Amino acid sequence: MKIWGIELGKSYYGYDCIDNGSFRLIRYLITEKSTWSFKARRFMISEYGETELASWAGYPDNLYKTAEAAIEGLKANVQKLDEAMQNKAPHFVNSVYVDACCETCSKCIHETMFCTEYKTIVTPGFSICKEGSYSCDAQAVNSKVRKAQANK
Repeated sequence: MKIWGIELGKSYYGYDCIDNGSFRLIRYLITEKSTWSFKARRFMISEYGETELASWAGYPDNLYKTAEAAIEGLKANVQKLDEAMQNKAPHFVNSVYVDACCETCSKCIHETMFCTEYKTIVTPGFSICKEGSYSCDAQAVNSKVRKAQANK
């Protein structure tokens, strides 16, 4: 919901997650409004009625006109997360990045695979790329990773 659609003195609904991982439905009673934010009294809604929570200032992204719309918004966000997890790109082990980095790293003596920065032999699983402490040709690394992904 956009800030311009929020009216002073009216109630709007949202949700948040409490410590034990449970979501709760929240009613925001708008008490002050400015250009980009508002202040509100907050109430947790449960099967036992409403319980007042601490006042709140800001602009929540999950604000809706009705409790039902807030619950539907939460369901939609969970659905988006589920779809993103189902369609995620395959994970490629760090060795793909490490190998690509080692081939292009200016600190690596390629004949012996000795890293002059870390004073060690580079082996699969070496953390040179994972830690970001390397000087590799980024385009060459990306090219090798894309090639490995295309072969999977």
